[in-house]
Amino acid sequence: TAPSRGDSGAGLAFPAETLGITRYYLQAITSTSPISRNGRIDLYAPTSFEPSAKHEKLIKEHWDPYL
Repeated sequence: TAPSRGDSGAGLAFPAETLGITRYYLQAITSTSPISRNGRIDLYAPTSFEPSAKHEKLIKEHWDPYL
C-alpha cells in the first residue's frame, strides 16, 4: 500500500544479510504523501522521502536500542 495521511515520519527500510543474519537498515523517512480527493489512498501518486543520513544527528540523539 501507499503512505497516506498521518504516515509522515515513517521509516523506509531495506534488508541486508550478513553471515546468515538478516537485518533491516533505515534508508529514508517518509516526508509527504498526496491527499486524495475521495479520501482513499492513491496507489499511483508519488510520495517523497528524505534520506535518513540527513537526519543522523537527530536519530542518534533520540535512539533507544532497548525499544
